[in-house]
Amino acid sequence: MREIDQKLQELVPKINESNIICRELKRDNIMYKPDIFTEVTPDGSRISRVQVKVYQDRNNEDTASVIPYDIFMDEIYFKIKEKYDEAEQGGF
Repeated sequence: MREIDQKLQELVPKINESNIICRELKRDNIMYKPDIFTEVTPDGSRISRVQVKVYQDRNNEDTASVIPYDIFMDEIYFKIKEKYDEAEQGGF
């Protein structure tokens, strides 16, 4: 559980920032949320993983895509920030 707590402590501020950037870029409908997925293995043990759910319509939480933690932290977050920086410099 410590690993999950640590990942959430790193992830939540970046998700909050990503949601703010989406609103700034007039992508109000897009929303990111942290999620913990627990898988039960055939032997009955449980494996929990942190992931990110992205909703293309924040008013419809029935449809979401799942982004693995590592991909969000290593790629998606930086792409969102890059788009914001481009918009700030007038390149959007």
